Amino acid sequence: MTWIRAAATRAIVAAARSRGVEPAALLRSAKVGELPDDAWSTVPLTLHFAVLETGVRLLDDPGFIVDVARHVPVETYDVMGFAMRSAPDLAGAVEVARRYQPLYTSSSTFDVDRSRSGLRVWLRPSGPLPLAARCATESAVAQMVEIARQLAGRALSPLRVAFRHPAPKKTRAHEAFFGAPIEWEAPLAEIVFDAEAAGTRVVSADPRLHAFLVKTAEAALAEHRPPATLVDQARRVAAELLPSGKLSIESMAARLGTTDRTLRRRLAEQGTSFLEIRDAVRLDLAKQYLAERSLPLGEVAFLLDFADERAFRRSFQRWTGESPARYRAAR
Repeated sequence: MTWIRAAATRAIVAAARSRGVEPAALLRSAKVGELPDDAWSTVPLTLHFAVLETGVRLLDDPGFIVDVARHVPVETYDVMGFAMRSAPDLAGAVEVARRYQPLYTSSSTFDVDRSRSGLRVWLRPSGPLPLAARCATESAVAQMVEIARQLAGRALSPLRVAFRHPAPKKTRAHEAFFGAPIEWEAPLAEIVFDAEAAGTRVVSADPRLHAFLVKTAEAALAEHRPPATLVDQARRVAAELLPSGKLSIESMAARLGTTDRTLRRRLAEQGTSFLEIRDAVRLDLAKQYLAERSLPLGEVAFLLDFADERAFRRSFQRWTGESPARYRAAR
């Protein structure tokens, strides 16, 4: 089951109540039961999506998403939130969120890129976006901006915001909240902060407390994280074999002590495939190689086992929404 902490769903309920929708009516319309009393309990992500979408429908207002973001204080994220509050600067707090997000939900997947020009936070694409998923994406992005403002102690605004889906029928609330240009139907959902914003000192920064909380979060993550799955093992093998040009379903299966047919079946049972794992590892390694400015793009393509540089450029653009040259130039 894909899950999220009940605290996130409770924020939706609180936002709806502030707009005149009683919790019982909202949950009844969403066709879900009562939420757990313990805000740190988990609820199915489908339930969370249903409540969020129902709130937008009942109020007939896409701007309700912004209200939800305002009802999520950083403390909602428990140890991860407190580690963010004690981080030295905004970029450091975002990196804390990236690393420890599995403590809050099993679904959220975002990446962080920091460079001399600023900070970019982008959500990994996850297929089609029905209304519920569009609302959830807007909510996640809005919450990131709201938390950044709480940490900075001022009305911080990003340089730009982008979403993969079309604009809702009304966008005035979004524009007023973000205070930045919004691109709809973009390659990726993302937020970009300039270098000054990225380096903004967190108002409650505390180095000693931060070190303690990071250790606590790391221990919680280790306890929370299940033993290495087949997918984890397959990713490790892919990272080892890819630079040598010897990565194949057969070589991976041999490393894992099974047959290629069995490996295909077991990966399919876990909702993935050899090609998806290969490309995920390619992206991770591509970022590392592009950080080495002395490596020509042709050499990067070779190390990632692409037929040529052009094939690498096309794939990288599809994965990240920008070309390898632009990605490297920004760093």
